[in-house]
This record gives sequence, C-alpha cells and structure tokens, in this order.
Amino acid sequence: MFANPLMLVGLSVAVLPIVVHLLSRARFRSVDWGAMMFLDGVGGSQSRSRKFHQWFLLLIRALMVALLAVALARPEIRGKFASTTADGRRGVVVILLDCSASMGFDENGHSRLDLAREAAKQLLSLHRGDRVSLVLMGQPQPPAERLPTGDLWDVGRRIEAAQLTYARADVDRALGEALEAIAPPADSPDRGDRLPATFYVITDRQAANWRNVLDDTNDTPAAWRQRLDRAGVIARVVCIPIGSPESENVLVKSVEQINAPAVVGQPVEFEVKVQNQGPVQWAALPLLVTADRRPIFNQKVNLAPDSTATFRVSIPAGLPDAGTHLITAELNRTPPGVAPPPTTVKPRGLVEDDRLDLVIDVKDPIRVLVVTGDDPADRPNAKDDDAMPAGTHVGQYLAAALAPYKASKKKLADPCVVEAVTAERWAGALVRTPGDKKGETREVRLSAFQAVILAGLEQLTDAQAVAIEQFVYDGGGVLIAPGELSRPTAYDVALFRDGAGILAASLAEATPFDGSMQTTLLGFEATHPILKFLGGRPDALLPVSVGQYFPVDRLGPQAQVLMRYATGEPFLIESVSSSQRRGKLLLMTTSLGEDWSTLPMTSFYLPFVQSAARYLGEGPPRRFNLAPGEPIELPIEDAAEGSVLRVKPPDAPEERASEVTRVGGQTVARFGDTETPGLYVARLIDPGRKTVTLQYTVTAPRDESDLESLTPADWQHLESRLELTRLDPAVTPIAAATALPAPLELWVWLLGAVLILGLLEMKLSRNWSRTDPAEA
Repeated sequence: MFANPLMLVGLSVAVLPIVVHLLSRARFRSVDWGAMMFLDGVGGSQSRSRKFHQWFLLLIRALMVALLAVALARPEIRGKFASTTADGRRGVVVILLDCSASMGFDENGHSRLDLAREAAKQLLSLHRGDRVSLVLMGQPQPPAERLPTGDLWDVGRRIEAAQLTYARADVDRALGEALEAIAPPADSPDRGDRLPATFYVITDRQAANWRNVLDDTNDTPAAWRQRLDRAGVIARVVCIPIGSPESENVLVKSVEQINAPAVVGQPVEFEVKVQNQGPVQWAALPLLVTADRRPIFNQKVNLAPDSTATFRVSIPAGLPDAGTHLITAELNRTPPGVAPPPTTVKPRGLVEDDRLDLVIDVKDPIRVLVVTGDDPADRPNAKDDDAMPAGTHVGQYLAAALAPYKASKKKLADPCVVEAVTAERWAGALVRTPGDKKGETREVRLSAFQAVILAGLEQLTDAQAVAIEQFVYDGGGVLIAPGELSRPTAYDVALFRDGAGILAASLAEATPFDGSMQTTLLGFEATHPILKFLGGRPDALLPVSVGQYFPVDRLGPQAQVLMRYATGEPFLIESVSSSQRRGKLLLMTTSLGEDWSTLPMTSFYLPFVQSAARYLGEGPPRRFNLAPGEPIELPIEDAAEGSVLRVKPPDAPEERASEVTRVGGQTVARFGDTETPGLYVARLIDPGRKTVTLQYTVTAPRDESDLESLTPADWQHLESRLELTRLDPAVTPIAAATALPAPLELWVWLLGAVLILGLLEMKLSRNWSRTDPAEA
C-alpha cells in the first residue's frame, strides 16, 4: 500500500536513461576509411562484453529512478488486520468529537473538550495514511466537512478549532451522519465490496448523549446493522470516555413571570427555580436577580442534594416604561461594587447554565370595555345620562376591581382603563361612552379596546354578535359572564351555533334560585396564566359561595375547562384560539355580581378579574424568548415604504438588516439567524414614526445541564447493542484504541537501496571505462 500513490507517476521516468542511450546511438554513422585496414580489429567476445556492460549500467540507472519514485509514494506493509479491502482499497477512520456544553466541565484546570481534542489528535497520529472523517457532535456542520479526507493536517486544524456549543450531543444521530458521509455512492464500482470503518466516539460519560441508543423502545441493534448493510460498510465502534464520572452541577432552571402581561407601574412577580444536580449540599450560594441590570433580588441560597428551590421575586413598583425589559437570574455572582466573600466556594460543573435571561413585554394599561345588562330602572339613584350603574351592581364591582385607584379617587397607576356602559349604548361596531363633560357621550369603535367584558346581558343583537365575533377574530379578548336576566338559548343561537361559533359551551337553564344547589369553587388549572396568582393553593377558593349558575349542556370543540365547582360542573371555560381566531374568549357560568354569588365580596375577586383582563388584553402573543434557530418575527402595522428591522446578534459587532415581507395581507419583519444563544437587540425603523427598540433572548435548552453519568449497566447495554468497545484513557493508553498495528513504512529502505545502487553504478562505470591493454 502507498500513502502517496500519486507519486507512482514517477515510474515513467525510469525509462529515460534507456531512451537517452538509444538516441545517442542514433546520432553515429559508419564511415569506411581505408587506413582502418591497418588497425587490429576488436574481437567478437570483447564487443559482446562491452554491450553487456552498457546495458547493465542502464538497468541500474533505470532501477534507481524507479525506486526513488516508489520511495516518494511512501509504501507501507500492514499486518493481517489491515483496514483494506480485497482489492487494496483503504478503510476509513471516523472521529466523532463531542462539542456539547457538558464538555465545558472543568477537570483539574482543563475542560473536557481540551482533553477530547488531545485524544483526537493522538488518534490521527495512529492512522497516518488513512482517510479520516471528522463529525462534530452538537455543533452545526456542513455535510461536506464530514467527508473523509487524507489531509490529516486539515483534520487536525478542525479538531483544534472545535468550540463548545449549546446543543446536546446525540450519538445515535451522529453515527448516522457519519455513515452517510463515508458510504460510497450507490453507482460507485466500489459499492460491491464492503468498506471497513472504525468509529471513534470521543465524549464524556453523560448518559443523555446515548439516550436514543439506550431507549429499549428503539430497535437500535437491528437498525444499526441495516444502515451498515445499506451503506456497504463493516464497522467497529470504539468509545473513548473523557473526564471523570462526576456529575455535580448547580443551575438556574427557570425564570417565569407569574402575573403576565406586565403593565406599566403595576407590581411584577417572577418565579425563579434553582436546581442542584448532585450529591453535595451547597450553602450560601449567591443568587442575584436584576431588571435591566438593576438588582431587584440578592440573597444567599441553600441547596440540598438533588433538589430544586423556588424563589418568589417581585418588583412592587413595577416597571416605568412600556416595551421590552430584560430580567436576569444568575448564580455565583454578587451585585456590581460588592466584593464576594473570600470563603465562597463555587460548585464544579457547567458555567453556561448559571445564568438565565427572560425578556418581558410591559404594556400600557389595558383598555377594557364593560357592557352590563343592568336594567336602568332597577338602579338606585340612576340618571338617564349615566353610562354606568350607580348602585352596587356588576358594572361598579368590575370598575372598582379593574381600576381601584380611580374608583377611590387616588392618583396612582391602575392596571386598566375602564369604560362601563349598558347594553343599550352598544350598537355593535360602535360604543357610546361618557364624554369629557358631564352628560356628553362620544362614539368609540369597539376595536379601540383590548378587552371586552359582557356581564349579565340578556341577549345579543345580530349586530352585537357580529361585532364581538369580529373583535375576537382580530385579536381582542372577551369575557362573557351571563347573569339573572340572561337567556342561554339566545347565547347559543348568537355565539355557540352548534359548536361552530366562538362561544366555549352551550349552557342549560340556570339552577334553582332557592339555593338548593348552592356550591363552591374547587378545582382549577394552576398552570394557566389567569390562575397563577393563586400559587397552586386550593384554600384560596374557600371563601367563594355560589348560589346559582348555568350548568353546561355541551362543550365546544375548542373548549378547555379552567375552573370547576364542587359539583364538577365548569365555572370558567376558555375557547382556545386558533390560526384563524387570534383573540381569546372566556366563559363564566355564573354572574360577576353579588346577585348569584359572594364573588365580589371575597379576596379572590379583585386579583381574578385583573388577571383575566390582563390575559384577555394581551392580544396575539409576541415571542421575545426564543429557542436557538427560532426566527424573530415582528408584525408591522401600516408599514411605510422603506421600513426595516435591524438586529444586533450577541456575537456580531454590528447590526444586520432583516427581510420585510407581506404575509396574509400583513407586513412582517423576519430575522432568522438566531442560532447563537444570547441577547438580540432589534430596532424597528419605520419612516415617519419613532424608532422602536425591542429585546429578544435566545436561550439554550437545559438538556446539557443534566450531567448524570452512564452506569455500569448502561455500559453493558451499549456494548451489547452496538458491539461497542470501551477504551478509558485513564486505564488504557489511547494507542490501544486501534486494533491495527502501526504500518511498516518502506521509503527509508528504498532510499537506502537507491544510494547503494548509485555507489555501485559509479564503481562499475569507473572499472569498465578503463582502457584494456589488448584493445590498445
């Protein structure tokens, strides 16, 4: 075998001495000269001897050139385990290098990735002359870079340049990609003979890397053999585990806003979870939470082994400006200007997951329209020009709950701006609301509000039904709470329409007014945004007593029950939005006033109503917290010519312009290059308008934070499923990773032969060129 077979072209030069000799002889002509007859002739034996000498020297010279060409081709001799096919084709070496985040674990001052690079470079030195394919697990890699090559210097350069990434190393997927890279094409003449290949998996001992291989529901052994047969490859898999089996790690698991959406000037609450994934108990670990880089929480936390601790963090005064704000939770860090205690011991493990960012969208106060079904004649102290009930009616309860400071005439920020009117003042697409002066009214479009609450309406006119349906389809939020005057059949006809409308359920007639079916609230979906304020505490519902309600006759196809009575009947139902209906709709089965329940008198009422208004008024969700590769998309209303979104990624020194397209009649700016985790700052430049700055965060998944190591049973499982050979560098040198002995290179011996032949040629030429006395 030859390491540089191209140099064998030099064999053609071996005939050059013979060609030169023949050309030299062709230049001489025989000339008859009379005086030659007096000279002694040369005998026949002497002539034959001279020709033999000449041809022998020519043979030596040609052999010298041929041996030099073969030496430059670097011939090798391998043993009986040579990775070659029957026709002399070489096998392939595949190095699968783990570049996932877990390889950043510190091992006595060196990361696991550093140790893996050294192991990979040692493998290259053991396979001189082989073709090598390099697969970087967990790192985006063009297919062309996985193709096998004989340029080991380039492979070594790429190994040295490999960097840590956020993604998980999937060994099963990487083996498939490597197999595709080395398999001969289907139409290749080499496809008939099976290609020998050795796969070296250089990774840490993290069990998550082998998740798909260890999954017993996957028939991995059979699938692996089938893939090898289809590719025409004979494979040997060698795993080189890097680093120690230690798996301790402390991380910020999640940061979540409890009372979303945030409203300007209103308290904002967060839930921060910190996890200890190890057997060591940690005490007095600094946990710092900042809002726009200003500390809002700084505490020493204690973590038990293999536990998760939850911390409530709040900003009582809220945030002063509408727009996006960055919330950051970070372990092992003290506020700026504060020196850490000298005795602080930081846990080993990953550093990348010690921090987690969350971008929240702070909105201006929610514009809410409350439409009540109160009869003006029943309202004490009512006046003809009143837009809102004057007594203790549902409209007043809602207005006081949604804007408590305005109701108490205090000049503080409320979460909502409320307009309350009776059904008579709502004509459909237009609403007559109180004007600036007493007794005046003004017409406002329904689309000017973000949320609408229909409380106790008897029925909806055709115009009202069409308007409220269009309002929901356009992205608005609606809460429907029927009351004493409401007729369920009218709601069914106007909004449920046998499940084809927007209403979440069809309601039956109300329970008896005598209180014989009185009940309380019992079950609820604690994870739903509306109900997160309860903190999962069922005792928060105990004060509520419901005397009458509307039983559900039939749930709609998109209905989700969020709360129930003790009887099991639904109390709160959501009609889940779809791609066609961007807004939200909630249906309560009892009144929001005091006529049917004690709701307005309980501590549950105000936070519940405010939470519902926030949720409904949030509008179509805009995603500011993205996964790697998820594009930034920003709808632009009434976009002017030349509108552009410029985005600064975390790894770029300058902004990049994004593409602006029209999708479904709407202008959308889209930026797709979000593979790098970190903070992205976007500026929407719309001619004629103020530039809007938004923040987006791309967060790497927390899969790599689980550093749990493979157990002995897992190793046995892998060895049986993949016929895997484990080579631990801590026990066995890397040189033992290959069953192939180092090839014996012959080029040195060939150069020695060329030198000997050269000396022999010089010696023979001198001896045979001397003049023979007989010939003289």
